[in-house]
Amino acid sequence: MLLVLSFLMVPALSFSQKNVFIDACKDTSRWVGKLFQHTYDRNGNIIDEEELSSYFPEQFFTSNGAIIPDYEPIRYDIGPHFSFKDTTCITHDFKIRIETSTVKVNGSGFIQTFFGMNVIEPSQEIILKSGQRKHKIEVHDTICTDYTKNKLKNYEQSISTLGFEYRNGVLFFQRDDKTYQTKEFLLCGIRDLEIYWSHWGGKINRIDFWDYENGTEYHEDFSDCSNVQLFPKCDPEPEPTLTTTHTIPYCPGDSLKMAVESDLLTDFHWAGPDGWEAEGDSITIPGKEAKSGTYTVWSQTDFCHPIYYKEIEVVIPDPKTDTAVYMSVCHGSSINLNGREVAESGTYIDTLQSSHGCDSVVTYYVTIKSERVVIEDTICSGETYQFGNEILKTEGIYTETFTNENGCDSVVTLHLYVQKPIIPTVIPLSLCKGDSLEYNGHTFKQAGNFRDTLTSANGCDSVVIYKIHALKTYDTTFVYRICSDSSVLLPTGEWVNYNYSTDTLLQFDTHECRMNTHIRVYAYPAISQKDTNLTLCGNHSILVSLDSTRHASYKWIPSAGVAQPDRRTTTVTVEKEALYHVAIATPYCRDTVKVGLTYDEPPVIQAITINPDGSDLKVETMHGIPPFQYRIDTLPEWHTAIDFDTIPIGAHQLIIKDQNGCENTKNFNYFIPVIPSPIVTPNGDGVNDTWEIKNLDKYQFYVIRIFDRWGKELVVYKNEYPGWDGTYHGERMPTTDYWYSISIHLNEQDITGHFTLLR
Repeated sequence: MLLVLSFLMVPALSFSQKNVFIDACKDTSRWVGKLFQHTYDRNGNIIDEEELSSYFPEQFFTSNGAIIPDYEPIRYDIGPHFSFKDTTCITHDFKIRIETSTVKVNGSGFIQTFFGMNVIEPSQEIILKSGQRKHKIEVHDTICTDYTKNKLKNYEQSISTLGFEYRNGVLFFQRDDKTYQTKEFLLCGIRDLEIYWSHWGGKINRIDFWDYENGTEYHEDFSDCSNVQLFPKCDPEPEPTLTTTHTIPYCPGDSLKMAVESDLLTDFHWAGPDGWEAEGDSITIPGKEAKSGTYTVWSQTDFCHPIYYKEIEVVIPDPKTDTAVYMSVCHGSSINLNGREVAESGTYIDTLQSSHGCDSVVTYYVTIKSERVVIEDTICSGETYQFGNEILKTEGIYTETFTNENGCDSVVTLHLYVQKPIIPTVIPLSLCKGDSLEYNGHTFKQAGNFRDTLTSANGCDSVVIYKIHALKTYDTTFVYRICSDSSVLLPTGEWVNYNYSTDTLLQFDTHECRMNTHIRVYAYPAISQKDTNLTLCGNHSILVSLDSTRHASYKWIPSAGVAQPDRRTTTVTVEKEALYHVAIATPYCRDTVKVGLTYDEPPVIQAITINPDGSDLKVETMHGIPPFQYRIDTLPEWHTAIDFDTIPIGAHQLIIKDQNGCENTKNFNYFIPVIPSPIVTPNGDGVNDTWEIKNLDKYQFYVIRIFDRWGKELVVYKNEYPGWDGTYHGERMPTTDYWYSISIHLNEQDITGHFTLLR
């Protein structure tokens, strides 16, 4: 069997062959077939799927292509799925296409074929250091079956050719080798192909891949496991080397220096702490700007190849700086400064050197002194203060020399203050009539002035006079206005959400005195509106009217599509569906209701078919959301099935309603045909003794006329027909053909013809 087959529409291509053949029947990681059951949303899109069974290549590779053996197209939601796991070489110029065929289905609707692939995107850059990523893209084809106006004959034989072409950074989406969409896209190769059907199913005839950049190709006709190929193998990429060096800044004026070398890479990028970035193979950062942390250098041969990087851990030492040291000793003592004894006040400089050769200057500031201390203190009027050997009674500045704990003389200066006599403090207080008042440990039950002696923080006595003032009882009124769906806490400690009125005696002013209090609560009706969901039957605009609330303001959010967003009744225009929140507010109440709008294409009655004998009525519909309900204009009830046994004869209107309540109508005429008998044999045997007219009893108003062969009218029946017995004025008519005319009022047509009288 020949493996590489060319499509008639694709020119033959010449490539160097690098194809690799495998035994796909054993290597099950390549082509895999599965059978899925799909779940759809209201728009027919797949929202969930369940794997029913899985197959190896030897189970679905046939002489007629890839066919799932257990797949029977009896349900539109169960379909086959084929996947191929392999990876192409890096390529920027290729074409891939697949040819599939639909299967014959036992139903109507449409068949959708999908061809998808994961494309390998460029590596992520800089500090992420990520490898190549996958991105799934798809093309699809929809084939309508014969339930639509555009009937497709022999749709079980319909072929779909889907594919992609990539060149110059542009991806071409193709159907039947014609581009219907383009997208600028950076990609590096292909992996993980899949072919599946979202409605009904099909089979794979063949797949072709041409890699123009690398001069290789891949073809598969799915006829034999032994013919399966892998995508052509790629030549191994050379592994570049990266070598880094760096120098740490130890001394002031030094810099952090970093460098990189490679045998293949030339374009280097650097990243470091706090978002630092640089370019080049040699980097210098001044020591004052350099920071400790991880520095990364990276590069790649091009955007499709891996990122190669190295990290440098840098620790910046503290720079050596000049140091100032302040020292003091008692008079008569000395201090050792790095081997030098110093006994006099002054500035001394010493130069040190670190292990890295950096100079460090230390400046010593030496003070030889006697210690001087300043003290401030306060005594009460009439008290004394001991300072050294002195007893002090008056304010002033006093000096004394003491010896401190280190053995140095200490000159202490005292600033002594004498607290003047304190003026009594007056504290005014208010006392409710008939009550008592607790304050600062005292209980007051009547008005007047009360004296108290206190000790202050510095130990001096102070006098406090409490001046008690008696308060009067007075009336007050509290008025609350609330919404009935909220509540308010009254001074009585009660929560209410309704109209309320009371008079009570409360302790409720700033002095907690009792008051005659009048409390009034006015509760306004809450806004009570329910959420609304409406369906736009065939229109994109609808007039929405919310319930009226007195003195209310309205605000539609969002306002897009709302003609008057500050009205309760307004026209709203949507494309498919929308959800609005309407904020409703009165002076004391607030509420928000939801208004959901959904667009629905109303059902359309395409045709109404009635059996000739009037025994059955069939309706063909399109659009709308099932299940449907039906009603005849003369009948009040809705039915879920077309079964109208009591339809009166005549002109009618059929009304259809879908799940969302969208309705449509179609007029039709319901007549039962009148069928005259071809013969009459009035011989008394009980069979055809009179001329019979079938279904005449279905009509109330009619006229029947019978003529002889020369056109003479023999008999006329109006609205009542007992059956003609073959006589005229009592005389038996001879054997021959007779003519008739039947006029039915509802039909507004005359039925004419002839029958034979036999004797």
